[in-house]
Amino acid sequence: MKTNLMNRIAACSVVALGLIATASAEPASPRSGAYKIEETRLAPWDGNEKAPLNAALSRDGRHLAYVIRRDAKVCVVADGQRGAEYDGILSISFSFNGKRIGYAAKKGQKWFIVVDGQPGAEYDFVDGPVFSPDAKRIAFAAKKGEKWSAVVDSLPGMEYDYVVFPIFSSDSKRVLYVALKGKLGLVVVDGRPGPDYDVIFMPEFSPDGKHVAYVAKRGEKLLVVVDGQSGVEYDGLNIGAPSFVRKGDPHFRPDDVLEYLAARDNSLYRLKYIPVP
Repeated sequence: MKTNLMNRIAACSVVALGLIATASAEPASPRSGAYKIEETRLAPWDGNEKAPLNAALSRDGRHLAYVIRRDAKVCVVADGQRGAEYDGILSISFSFNGKRIGYAAKKGQKWFIVVDGQPGAEYDFVDGPVFSPDAKRIAFAAKKGEKWSAVVDSLPGMEYDYVVFPIFSSDSKRVLYVALKGKLGLVVVDGRPGPDYDVIFMPEFSPDGKHVAYVAKRGEKLLVVVDGQSGVEYDGLNIGAPSFVRKGDPHFRPDDVLEYLAARDNSLYRLKYIPVP
């Protein structure tokens, strides 16, 4: 069921975990094309332990954490220090400054979030955690029974059929997430649910954190929603282009102007949402 629900929501924030391995073969040539290749042995383990199940580096590359298994138990090794043993571990995350670490852990049949070595409340399943940019706040999605909620600062929010783990604004003061209610999706901003749509794409805060925008689908039409207000419906919108390319997909510019390209009635349109002082 979870897979079907995920197919209904196109706004997942994807957390990439890099796997770290050692190689017995000769190292690669020091140069390949225009790049210099460096290989560093980071984490040896003994013969009684299995290779890391997942691993993560902090954004500045100074901190390393990985999951190691011995017999039926797993633990996180962070900067060489072993944490408590659990029955399962998922989703290692560092804070933006690399000073804090969190992950989802399982003990028995219950899951919980461990932050800086301290386990939190138990749920049937958890997804996350996510740190705010200032590293002071933590959010994650949690399942209890058949319902999901976003847990922000240890406080569960409203229950929904599914929740995609939250996104903080750049100033760490605001938080949003995508939720599923029946067959419809909605964006919840600061605990307040927005309108329902068939599909939700790419929610984001403006650089100053004051505005929220996302693409939504209603029937066969696409539209942009800004601060909970539905825009004009179009036959097509540029969505899914990589953020560093910006081929007309809806995005906030550094000056907080929302801009995108759209098609309707055999015409191409350029739209701008310009903040009013």
